[in-house]
Amino acid sequence: MTLDRSITAALTSLRSRRDALDRAIAALAALDDGDDVATATQDTTAASANPGRTESVGGGAAGARKVLRNEPGRGYTAAQLAEAMFENGWVTPSKKPRTAARAAANRLREDAAEHVFFEDGHFVYRPPSGELDLQHATTQGDGEP
Repeated sequence: MTLDRSITAALTSLRSRRDALDRAIAALAALDDGDDVATATQDTTAASANPGRTESVGGGAAGARKVLRNEPGRGYTAAQLAEAMFENGWVTPSKKPRTAARAAANRLREDAAEHVFFEDGHFVYRPPSGELDLQHATTQGDGEP
């Protein structure tokens, strides 16, 4: 029982740290997109204060996961992913939604358990079974992850 509590406490701590890092990354992305420091930090502070308002599908990564898993094998550029996420109810405080969608997809890509890959300028979900018919996968180049 003590080990379970220790693991739960460690996971809670790691999630809290990840959330803080996500806010920092969003602020840096906003600066990279040309926002000033006050605007970038204000947007990320508002996002962390009211997460239900800013990302109604459970966060950027959850929104990206929902879109990518809906059509396994289909490639999405960051712009296409942001558009599909908006269609699913995603709301972001970022003035650059494509950058926010790219960051969300990259978080999924960095977790091997998510089975999200970046191929030829596209984010793609590949189910672990490996039985996907690759002839129906779509890709169109658009740049970096």
